[in-house]
Amino acid sequence: MNGARGWIAGDAVGARATQLLVAALAGAVAAYLIAKGEFRTLTALGLVLATAGAMMRWPALTIVALLLVCQELDPSQGFGGPSASGLLFLGHQVYYETVARLSLLTLVVLLGFGRVAIAARPEPPRRTAVLLVLLLGAYYVALLWLDGTSLTTAVNQDARFAILFGACFAIGTFAAGSRDWTKNAVPVLQWVLTGMALIGMYLAATGQGQGQTGTTIIFYDSAMGAIAGAAVLAAFLTPAAERNWRTWWIAGAGLIVVILAARRNVWAAMAVALLLGLTVARNRTRIALRIVAGVAVALVALAVVAPSALSEVGHQLSAIWSATQGSAADASVQGHLSDISIGWDAVKASPISGVGPNGQLAGLLVQGGGPLYIHNEVLESWLRFGLLGAILVVAVQAVILVQGLIVLRRPKIDFTDRWAALLLIMAPVAMLTAPFLTTTQRWPAILGFAAGLIAPVLRSRRPAELGPAPEPR
Repeated sequence: MNGARGWIAGDAVGARATQLLVAALAGAVAAYLIAKGEFRTLTALGLVLATAGAMMRWPALTIVALLLVCQELDPSQGFGGPSASGLLFLGHQVYYETVARLSLLTLVVLLGFGRVAIAARPEPPRRTAVLLVLLLGAYYVALLWLDGTSLTTAVNQDARFAILFGACFAIGTFAAGSRDWTKNAVPVLQWVLTGMALIGMYLAATGQGQGQTGTTIIFYDSAMGAIAGAAVLAAFLTPAAERNWRTWWIAGAGLIVVILAARRNVWAAMAVALLLGLTVARNRTRIALRIVAGVAVALVALAVVAPSALSEVGHQLSAIWSATQGSAADASVQGHLSDISIGWDAVKASPISGVGPNGQLAGLLVQGGGPLYIHNEVLESWLRFGLLGAILVVAVQAVILVQGLIVLRRPKIDFTDRWAALLLIMAPVAMLTAPFLTTTQRWPAILGFAAGLIAPVLRSRRPAELGPAPEPR
């Protein structure tokens, strides 16, 4: 009886982490079944109810595990080819299956928001980031409504990012004061990243991956690489006195995911975040040497175990450098630079109003007949929602970048706060290559959570010498 009470109460870190991992995997399996059979909606509702149970007990841990496991990649788009494994699209139904026109992720996040909305906060968090995002979403809805779009469509399609960001912000602030999060967040990151690394290595070993760009990419959704990359940087920037075996484990698993993702924008974002992180670190030289040694070990391991992967890394780095010089190393870079150039010409032709939220110019049409996807967050918003939309997007990016740097400068922060701060610092760099904030679901959800997690830290007046609660070992 006492053992059962201990399991239910979750006193043991390992037991609670195991419960959450099982819940996340069960949710992913159930998500895979949503598109099968005639009981599609019933299965979807079952997934929501099952996940709701986990959200009621561990809202923050569940949402982070869900965002880590489920890939925002629609197999109907043809990624990976007809023989691609379902593991490439693990949990994609969470984003693409709907109940009452709401995605399953939106429903789950709203359930989590309802769970934490009644939680009392002794000290209000800094809300600048979430207020700006909500203002951006309201502005989008207003313009779309004036342009003839129904309010429900405008909110569900174009302002959904603001809903996800805002609800996850609330869950993040709840996590910052939660004992569950403090005790179990590091083990959850450790084991879920490990699971994704194992899945990725299996896919790589069996020759699977998305190959449309001429390279093999296991995790095409760049949010996966960014989440893992921030964890890697957090491990390297953690002071020696605070590091433990879990920290190094997370760094190893996260590095495998980053390499398998092979996302250039993630690598560029990691480089910028690392440079900014080193400027506020105390032992810069020691950290730099640690990073050089870690990268060297990883490259040697790749050369021995998977030389083809090392070749892919070289190709991706070459493409990043070529893009900074304005040239195209492959078809993907060429296409991105081309649409940005076309978009910039359209902005110069109409700098105040853009082309309108539903507008189409002849120069903005792909040869196949569809509207061009602009690979830049600011430019995409400027084209669709005018100069004010671009200003609000820049303001959001500036705020999350500055807030991440402020937290990173704190002498005593725990691992998850450092991870969240680095993820926020990486985001503006990643959004130079695609409108991730306003056109996806995974990015605004995880960024909202990260902003909420560090919001109480920004307001905290805790003496530096007290520091946070120690991490679990």
